[in-house]
Amino acid sequence: MPALETTTANKLLDLLTKGTAFTLTTPIKMRLYSVAGSAGATGTEVTGGSYPAGGVTVSTAMGTSGSGSITNSGSAVTYAGLPAGNVAAVEVWDSTGTPVRLWYQALSGGTKTLGAGDTLTFATSSITFTMS
Repeated sequence: MPALETTTANKLLDLLTKGTAFTLTTPIKMRLYSVAGSAGATGTEVTGGSYPAGGVTVSTAMGTSGSGSITNSGSAVTYAGLPAGNVAAVEVWDSTGTPVRLWYQALSGGTKTLGAGDTLTFATSSITFTMS
């Protein structure tokens, strides 16, 4: 289950307890990382090949939230033409001029080793965000 980045968690707490506005700029994007980040620090983003800097849009893939969670029930999320290397984690960011990191998570199946030109696909309903 992805974890909230510290700044995002604090903004959500302020919203829920004080009514302090919290604004995100869409689309929401998911990035691939060769080194996983933590609550307070981003990891090392994949670069090279046809990997799109800043990741791919996932907001259109997400279904409707229910029971405190949401999945990518709308579609699979695919990265094509990746560079050779490892993918260890994902992070989710908004699209402001200076993007804001929202979530981070190591891959549940462990690090994936990719060859040049490989495609990595997260199947429909395989990405789950939970708040409980």
